[in-house]
Amino acid sequence: ARSSCSWNGLDDKGVDGSQYRWLDVGFTRFDSDQALGSGAKRATAEYAKQVTKAKASEGAEKVAAEPAAGIGEEATVVTYGLSKTDEDFVYATVVARTGNVVVTLTYNGAGYAGAKTPSSASIVKGAQKATKEAVAAVDDTADAKV
Repeated sequence: ARSSCSWNGLDDKGVDGSQYRWLDVGFTRFDSDQALGSGAKRATAEYAKQVTKAKASEGAEKVAAEPAAGIGEEATVVTYGLSKTDEDFVYATVVARTGNVVVTLTYNGAGYAGAKTPSSASIVKGAQKATKEAVAAVDDTADAKV
């Protein structure tokens, strides 16, 4: 089962520029299947695929990946920069696994019209906080460990 949702916002400061943010989160749950293996085993394989996919984002610059401690059973944060629409965007993708569920969350931001580009640290902090909340919500459901 899969589900995802996205949000974006622009904080317009007029002549002082604008701050843009985008957040999307996806959930993939794997059921156990005699022919394919346990849900947790299948989720572990998907987790690895999603980390590899995040590292290979098209046009990404200065890609880095490191473990994200304290999020689910395993988690990795992938950071990178990307130039588009004549602006520099800062990205953080957190891929986490809890039981048989993989959570993939991407948070990015840019400064428009002279506003400062957000720091990688602030984007990572926001992405990790949101991923922790998403994983906690999964853990609170009865279906998470099916």
